[in-house]
Amino acid sequence: MTVNVADLLRPLARSQGDSIALVSDEGEITFRELDLRVRKMATCLLDHGLRPGFRVGMLLRDNVGHVITLFAIWSIEAVAIPLDFRSPPAERRNLAAHFRVEWMIAPHPFGDLPCIVLDESWWRKADASKPLSPGTRDGTAQALVMTSSGTTGRPKGFQLSQTGLFHRLLTHQRGFGIEPGDRYLNLAPMYFTAGRNYVVGHLLFGATVILGPSLVSPQDIISLVEKHEANMLFTVPTLCRQLLDMAPASTPLLPQMKLLRVGGAAISDEEYLSFVERLTPNTKLVYASSVSGLISVLTTADLSKSASTAGRVTPFTDIEIVDDDRRPVGPGEFGRIRVRQPGMAESVCGLDDESEAREHLDSGWAYPGDLGMLDDGGILTLRGRYTDTIIRGGANIDPIEIENVIRQHPEVEDAAVVGVPSPALGQEVVAFVVTQGTLPADKLQSFCRRNLAAFKTPSDIVFVCVLPRNTAGKVVKQELVAAFVADGGTAISSRR
Repeated sequence: MTVNVADLLRPLARSQGDSIALVSDEGEITFRELDLRVRKMATCLLDHGLRPGFRVGMLLRDNVGHVITLFAIWSIEAVAIPLDFRSPPAERRNLAAHFRVEWMIAPHPFGDLPCIVLDESWWRKADASKPLSPGTRDGTAQALVMTSSGTTGRPKGFQLSQTGLFHRLLTHQRGFGIEPGDRYLNLAPMYFTAGRNYVVGHLLFGATVILGPSLVSPQDIISLVEKHEANMLFTVPTLCRQLLDMAPASTPLLPQMKLLRVGGAAISDEEYLSFVERLTPNTKLVYASSVSGLISVLTTADLSKSASTAGRVTPFTDIEIVDDDRRPVGPGEFGRIRVRQPGMAESVCGLDDESEAREHLDSGWAYPGDLGMLDDGGILTLRGRYTDTIIRGGANIDPIEIENVIRQHPEVEDAAVVGVPSPALGQEVVAFVVTQGTLPADKLQSFCRRNLAAFKTPSDIVFVCVLPRNTAGKVVKQELVAAFVADGGTAISSRR
């Protein structure tokens, strides 16, 4: 079966047209209104010169306009490339050029690229347009480029077709009992793969999606859940830990939750149980990656004694644990995780080196970059990363990108960036820097903040005389991580 995801709005408009699809600060919109506005915007995009196959950058906030735009791009069989609206202007321009964006859709003009500005004038034109008629669309057409970090300083994009996206959404939602009448509160940025998947996936199962802000306090979450009567939520372990501080001693903090999905970082079994007991018994831990989609789900029924258990592998997901030569290892042995399933990425773009692309997709397998062990019962246990990619609070960070920025400072000779263990975020970003003179750490951090997204800025800068290297001249980052952990470094430092 091949399908264009945008076509799935039409049957929803017929079956539950008056039901609320989206809720935001702008108000409410029904499924019938959503379908109509998507088809009107699709016509308007075509009238402005967009065509099937065009690579369309999206620099939008997490609002109703974002959802309408996403479905409209898919309706005309163009390729959506969501970007982080909070990133610095230089980073946005570099990403747009790197991924060969041909058109941009944003609240303001974007450099030299042709840009559709989503202001009041645009929406008046869109609302006055004739709705795009349903037709036969190509399910093999490329739908999406999911941008992520590379391991050589070059961002990479995982590409999905319309049918691949459809299967990924099914995999993400299957088995969670989502149905019309459910109310999902989204707090994840929609340019993130998880945030986008959950918004689109819940809509296509007929649930109401409440578009909340992506930067919230624990108290804000409780207030939003109560205000909107939400019964479904996805969040990261960091926020769950903060919610624990608010939980009463005798009853769960979120008793109305039908489903609390937690993902983005590994947690211990004891911590998972605390979420189940003190937040809601309907807590499920999800393990997924941009390249593969959802891999496993942990419920209390499958909880084992092993720390960092990631749960039971999802249906229709083939998984193997392999050694460094990509040969399968036996049950109970740790190795590299690789999976294949209908919703995995189909190709990688943005990398010049084929060998690097094969680190993520090779011979029909997706490699999420994690080490794990699979037992005879199909329960997956995680044991860290084997790539340099840092995962901070669920966000993938390329250390070489940060190193390249730090080296641009005139007083810096060399730099190495690593991820160190963090109880709150899974990993934290630390930079080891060799300077030509005396450079205050706070000034270097300010330099990073001006040139990097906030979540990529190092939390700690350690000045060293020399970086440890092996005989091939490569920095031995394991030594830096070990030294930092042994030294107990947690605050900004200037050790030399």
